[in-house]
Formats: sequence, C-alpha cells, structure tokens
Amino acid sequence: MSTRARRCDRGSYIPTRPWDGRERRRLVEKSEDRATAYLTSRQDEIDSAALYRLLSEVEDNPEVGRVYARLAEVEEEHAAFWEGRLKAAGQRVPPRRVGWRSRTLAVLARRFGPQLRHAG
Repeated sequence: MSTRARRCDRGSYIPTRPWDGRERRRLVEKSEDRATAYLTSRQDEIDSAALYRLLSEVEDNPEVGRVYARLAEVEEEHAAFWEGRLKAAGQRVPPRRVGWRSRTLAVLARRFGPQLRHAG
C-alpha cells in the first residue's frame, strides 16, 4: 500500500496527499473490474431465472413447478440487486437478455423435458 493512501473501512483507499496519474489509473481499473464483476453476476442471475422459469412451465409435478417458479423470482431479485450495484457505480445497465447457453438449454428442455435440468 502506498504511503500516500490509507485504507478505509470499506476496503477502498483514501488519498492522504494529492493523487498522481498512477493512483488515479489504478482506481479506475479497480472500478472497471467491479463493474465487470457486477455485469457477470447479473448475467448469471438472468440466465438462471430464465431456466428456472422454463423448468417451472415444463415440469409435470405442480409442486416442483412452484419451487422452480419461486427460484426464478429469487434469481430475478438477485439480478435487480446487481443492477442497483451497477447504477451506484455510475455504470449503464443494459437491457436484460438471456445468454446463448441458457437459450440453447431452454430449447433442449422444451424438446426433451425437465430431466435435462442435470445437463448443465
């Protein structure tokens, strides 16, 4: 850690002297890494929600279908959480879109049934 910065309780660094270009660049890189992590986590939640929603629709057992539907709702709440983190970080939140892998698994699940849920 630089002698020109001290760590605050949130894990980021507070400068104790004016920043030079390197410190500013590191902070920007760290912020971009966070945004990438937030986007990745958000996409995982969107994909999971889509698959759970599909499984709730194709499941023969209504009780299990309700469990899948509830899991889809929880994953959508998680996606909203990451969207909030992105907004708080000053990042643009792209429209929700299910990824290609989840769309492919959805086609297979519709064709072959929910027993494909263990394929991923």
